[in-house]
Amino acid sequence: MTFLPIVVRELQVAARQVATYRLRVLVGGAAFVVAVMFLIFADQAPASVGGTVFAFLTWGAAAFCLFEGIRVTADTLAEERREGTLGLLFLTDLSGFDVVLGKFAAAAVRSFTALLAAFPVFALPLLVGGVTAGEFWRVLLALAATMLVSLTAGMFVSSFTRSGLAAMGGTALLLALTVIVPAAVGPGVAKHLTNWSGELVFLSGSIGGLWRAFENHFQFAPEDYWLALAGAAVTALLFLAAASVLLIRTWRETGERVPDSWWQRFTRPRVNPANVWSTGHLAENPALWLAERTLPGRRMIWWMVWGAAGVCVLVAAVGGSVGVGISIAIQMGVCFVLKVWLAVLAPQSLNESRRTGALELLLVTGLSPRELVRGQLETLMNYFMGPALMASVGISIIVLPVGMWADSTNALNSFGMLIPMWIVGMGLFVLDFYAISYAGLWFGLTEPRPGQAAARTLLWTMVAPWVTMIVPLFGCFGLLIWPVFWIAWASIRLDRRFREEVATPLAARGSGTGWWPFGSKRRL
Repeated sequence: MTFLPIVVRELQVAARQVATYRLRVLVGGAAFVVAVMFLIFADQAPASVGGTVFAFLTWGAAAFCLFEGIRVTADTLAEERREGTLGLLFLTDLSGFDVVLGKFAAAAVRSFTALLAAFPVFALPLLVGGVTAGEFWRVLLALAATMLVSLTAGMFVSSFTRSGLAAMGGTALLLALTVIVPAAVGPGVAKHLTNWSGELVFLSGSIGGLWRAFENHFQFAPEDYWLALAGAAVTALLFLAAASVLLIRTWRETGERVPDSWWQRFTRPRVNPANVWSTGHLAENPALWLAERTLPGRRMIWWMVWGAAGVCVLVAAVGGSVGVGISIAIQMGVCFVLKVWLAVLAPQSLNESRRTGALELLLVTGLSPRELVRGQLETLMNYFMGPALMASVGISIIVLPVGMWADSTNALNSFGMLIPMWIVGMGLFVLDFYAISYAGLWFGLTEPRPGQAAARTLLWTMVAPWVTMIVPLFGCFGLLIWPVFWIAWASIRLDRRFREEVATPLAARGSGTGWWPFGSKRRL
C-alpha cells in the first residue's frame, strides 16, 4: 500500500488546479505593489521607510495566514460529511490520521506556496535598510508557524462539524481564543506575574513569536521568541491529533435523533427548512423563507453589540475625553466585525439553494429573479439593521453623555472633532453594507462553495478598497468608488444573468477565472 495515499492524491489534484498558481500571483503581486508604492511615495529616510514597509508587510501577511484557515480548511471535512463521501474513505483501511493529513496537505500546498511567493518581497526592505538579516528570517519563520496553526485549527473544527457556516465561525472563534487573545493579553499579564512569564510566552503562540521576532524585542529576550514558536508548533500538533481522533468518532451517520447542544440551540435559524412560507411575513415572498433558513440566530450579534456598548460606557466614564476617542475606536471595530459577518452570511442562501436545486424549482414558478434578489436583500437588511444601527448610532448616543459627565469640556471638544469623521464613516458604512450584500449574493450564486464565495466577497469589497489607499489621491476616492461600483455591477449581473447562472450545472463549470471576478466562467 502507498504510504499516506490520501496525501499523494490530494497533492496531485492541487498541483493541477489553476487556482493554486493564481493565488501565488495574487499574493505575491499584492505584496510587491504595496512595497513599491511605499518605497516610491514615502518622504522619510530609507532606514525608516524600510522598517515601516517591513512591518506593514509582516502584519498584512499575518492577517492572510489567519484568514487562510477559515477560508481553506474550515469546510474541508465538513463538506465531505455533507456530501456523504466521508464514509466511503473509511470503507478502506485508511485511518483518521491518513484522511486528516491528506486534506491538510491539499490545503497547505496552496496556502504555503502563496505565502512563499510573497517572501521575496520581504527582502526589499532588507536591501533598503532598517531591517536586519536575522529579523528577516525570524519573521518568515513566525509567519510559517502562523499559517500552520491557522490551517490545523480549521481542520480541527471541520472534523466535528457539518455546516460550512458553523465551521468557518468556529474556526474564527478558535483562532481568536488560542492565537489572538493570548498574544494580546499575555504581555500585560506577564508584567504582574513574573513567575509565570515563561508559560505566558509559550501560550502566546505564533502571533506572540511574530511580535518578538523584531529586533527591538529579540535583542533583549531571544528565548521568548523561540518559546512562542514552540508553543505554536505544539498547538498545531494538538489540533491535528485531535482532528484525527474526533473524525473517527463522528463520521458515522446513525440516523438517530441527537439532542441539540446549547450552542446549536443558540445559533439555530429562526426559520427551519420544515417551516412553510404560507404563514406570517413569509407569505409575502418565498425568497424570505429561502434566505432566513440559512441565517443563524441573531442573539449572537446582539450580545456582541451590547457587550461593546457596555465596554464603551465604562471606558468613557473612566477615561473622559481620552475614553471617548477609545470608545469611537471600539465602535469602528464592532462595525467592521458586522461587515465581515455580513460578507460571510450573504452568499450562503443562494449558494446552498443552487447546490440543492431549490433555485431552479423556484424559477419554474411565477417568481422572477428580481423578486428573489429583493427577498434576499430584505432578509439580510432585517437581520442586520437593528445591530448595525445600535453599533453605528446607538453607542455614540450612549457614550457622549457619559463622557461629558466624566470630563465635560474636553469630552465635548473631542467628540466635536470626531463628528465629521463619524459622519463620513457612517455614510461609508451604509454604502459598504449594500455593496457587500449585492456582491455576496452574486458570488454565492456563481461560486461552487460557500467558503470561496465568502472569501471573494471579503477580498473585493473590504480588502481591495483599503489596498487602493496606498495610491496617492486616488486612495481616498477609492473608498467611495468601490462600494458604488459593486452595488451597480453586481445588481446588473444579478438582474441579467440570474437565470443563466442557475441553469448552468456546477459540474459543467471549469476552473473559472480564479480570483478575478469580472470575466466569464469557462464551461467544460
